[in-house]
Order: sequence, then C-alpha cells, then structure tokens
Amino acid sequence: REALPGIMAWLLIELLTLAVITGAICRAGLGEGDDRFGFLQFGLNEVRIFLLLVFRLVVALGLIFVAGMVGDAGATVNPADGAALQLAGLLAALCGMIWLEVRLSLNVAQSFATRRLDILGSFALTRGRFWPLFWGYLAATGLSLCVTVLCGQIGAAVLGIGFGTRIAGTLPDVTSIRA
Repeated sequence: REALPGIMAWLLIELLTLAVITGAICRAGLGEGDDRFGFLQFGLNEVRIFLLLVFRLVVALGLIFVAGMVGDAGATVNPADGAALQLAGLLAALCGMIWLEVRLSLNVAQSFATRRLDILGSFALTRGRFWPLFWGYLAATGLSLCVTVLCGQIGAAVLGIGFGTRIAGTLPDVTSIRA
C-alpha cells in the first residue's frame, strides 16, 4: 500500500513519455512537422495517444481482474481444482490481452493520421491479419530482448575492462521497500 502513490506517479510519467515518443515516431513516419527537437512535441495528438494508452491499460487490467474473479469463484466451488482454475483463467486473460493488443495495435497510428480519437478503428485494419501481425510483433520483441541483453553484456565488459568493476552477478537488494 505504501508504494501505491509512487507506482501511480511512475505509471503516469511512463504513459506521458510513451505518448510523446510514439507521437514523434508517427510524426517522423508520416513526414509531418519539423525535426527541430527530434519531432518531439506535446499537443492534441499526444493527448489522443495518451488516452488510447490509458484505454488499453484499463482493458488489460480489467481482463486480469475478471480472470482472477473467475478463478477465485471456481476455487470456492471446487477447492481441489482451485489452482488449476486460477491458472486457466490467467492463461485465458493472457491470450485475450495478446489478441486484443494485436487487434488494437494500429489504433495509435490511425488516430494520429486521422486526427481524431479512434479506439476500435484498427479492428477493420487488422481483420484477417492477426497471425502475421502476431508473429511480426513476437519476432520484434525477441530481437529487442537480444539487443538489450547484448548491450548489457557489452556495457559490463567495458566497465570491467576500463574500471576493473564487476557488474555481472551483482543483484540489487529487493527484500524490502526501504532497501
């Protein structure tokens, strides 16, 4: 409970930052505006993107909540199968979130291009294209993770060679909030 205000502040900052960066990507991709500050601006387009991100977050949290409620209801009816029902509910929520995220993945670009808030418009754009989009997003995520790991290893090697420090293997203390 004591961490909730900090988490909420972080979430707001994260969503605003993501809205501005996504707006810059859309602006650069569509060739709009000037690139004085790397296409970074804060205007109505970024507010629309922020609202879309909040909508997607609320829907994802709602799916997790409903899956938890279904799993808990099943666990009270049949306690022996409670863990299996909760796992099945969470897997169903995860599959639902993935399906919904892929189907809504183009609503930010569409809202940016049309200059109006279009929450469900990307369903028409992604109809019949779920699997190609899913595999493309999965490949992009895998490549992103590879780059992240490699950059971390290169950074650790540079620090180790240049300064004699050992970064790999040192884990932060996460035993309490204070730490």
